[in-house]
Amino acid sequence: MFLLRDTDFRLYNSDLRVWIPKYQCGTYTDLMVVNGEPEFNGDRNDEILNPMLIVEVLSPSTEADDRGDKFRKYRSIASFCEYLLDSFLLAHPKNTITTVLLNSAKLITECPVSPSSCQ
Repeated sequence: MFLLRDTDFRLYNSDLRVWIPKYQCGTYTDLMVVNGEPEFNGDRNDEILNPMLIVEVLSPSTEADDRGDKFRKYRSIASFCEYLLDSFLLAHPKNTITTVLLNSAKLITECPVSPSSCQ
């Protein structure tokens, strides 16, 4: 998280859901970034309303939903501006944190193969 130090960006793991008001549903992301203070859904402290970056780790069982229905719903969130779909993390779990932080710091929409190709 050293790349986000001294910024207003806050990183959240999959313990919190994104609440999507237009569709009245919540979904767990693999990672999300909020610019500034998180906005919560009413008195719930486990549902965030204002992600700017959402990261999904693709797998054969989730890829179609991540690229389709979830992405359509995410686009209805006013603060949402970047979506990172990453299949590299599955193949190389030791690089997980480095890969996500490099990509989120650069706000890359989709990383081709490896972190080095995203520089």
